[in-house]
Amino acid sequence: MPTKKKSSAGKQYRIRVDYGMDKDGNRLRKNFYGKTEEEAKRRAEEFKATLKDDPMLEKYNMFVYVWAQKWFETYAVSCKEITRQGYREIINTRIIPAIGHMPMKDVRHIDIAKLYNSLTGSSKSMIQKVTFLINAIFRTAVENDIINKNPALNHKKPVGTAGERRALTDEETAAVKQNWVEHYSFQWAMIMMLAGLRPSEMVGLNIGDIDLESNCIHIRRSAQLLNSGTIINKDVGKTKKSIRDIPIFPELRPVVETIRGSRDAPACTGAKGGRITKSSLRKGWTQFRARMNNILYPDGSSQFYCTPDDMRHTFATMLHDADVDIKTAAELMGHDDTYITMLYTHLSKRKKSESLEKLNMFIQERFKSSPHVSPHVSPHHTPIVAENPENQ
Repeated sequence: MPTKKKSSAGKQYRIRVDYGMDKDGNRLRKNFYGKTEEEAKRRAEEFKATLKDDPMLEKYNMFVYVWAQKWFETYAVSCKEITRQGYREIINTRIIPAIGHMPMKDVRHIDIAKLYNSLTGSSKSMIQKVTFLINAIFRTAVENDIINKNPALNHKKPVGTAGERRALTDEETAAVKQNWVEHYSFQWAMIMMLAGLRPSEMVGLNIGDIDLESNCIHIRRSAQLLNSGTIINKDVGKTKKSIRDIPIFPELRPVVETIRGSRDAPACTGAKGGRITKSSLRKGWTQFRARMNNILYPDGSSQFYCTPDDMRHTFATMLHDADVDIKTAAELMGHDDTYITMLYTHLSKRKKSESLEKLNMFIQERFKSSPHVSPHVSPHHTPIVAENPENQ
């Protein structure tokens, strides 16, 4: 907005133009004055035009934060909104704070190495996303003649930590079942744990998808949880096999029978009764863990922790413990590949004990039925007798 400024010639209008940042992250600014507002604006526009008309000047003043924004607006436009949201967050929180103030032409291999070193201790997923974006941003800068060499090549990246999933124990699953009426988040847990739903499928589930007459749950949509809201994708899942029907098992039926409303209404809701959002899922699950802690460890002797995805891992482990064949298990889980189903399966103490007992019985039967074989002694065999040190 134009401002008035006093000078020796009287009052003048001033227009301030930002055109980049210096190496310390300070804005580069230039002021333009005029006796009238229109004159000040004209001079500012003339300066802006010189930046646009001189490709070398634009290249020289192209800062990382500017090109990162151009890349996002051009190359990420066809991505899913949830993917774009993740990219935007990483650019704003990881890349720009580290090198955003630098001109593209000044970024060196060592600057990218420092950025990667700062990721030590982060998850494998986060490291993969940051390195992908860094490579994409600088690769396209080379392709657009903004820089001559890509400083993001040939880097050794941090190893990163793997997020571990687990299946709930018998005691924990019993606690969920016995207390599902206490809080709406326990309803979420029961549906994911006993129907194997992904969190996105649980959020996208409508009341009309629960078919009590046919005794099955129809998985027909999934949800994208964005900061700006929740998007429901009908007939679209994570894999081709995601569209599936899950039987309503007796332990789950009392839960789904209590769900009432119009067919298009969400089956699982947040605290305010509407469709679950990113923030309401986080808040609800925090309350779920707190209540489970009070149930399992009222004295604070231990700490209960699990994620919504762990409910699905629990379902997969139940399938394994029940000796459900792998192809059926993959179909119920909505997996295209049975290998993925095996990754979701965890060896429970009960299953391990049963398997070891089976192995023990098999070994006993195997040797019990084997014919007795007397040890064979060769006529040339000389027994080994320990020598007495006193005779040496």
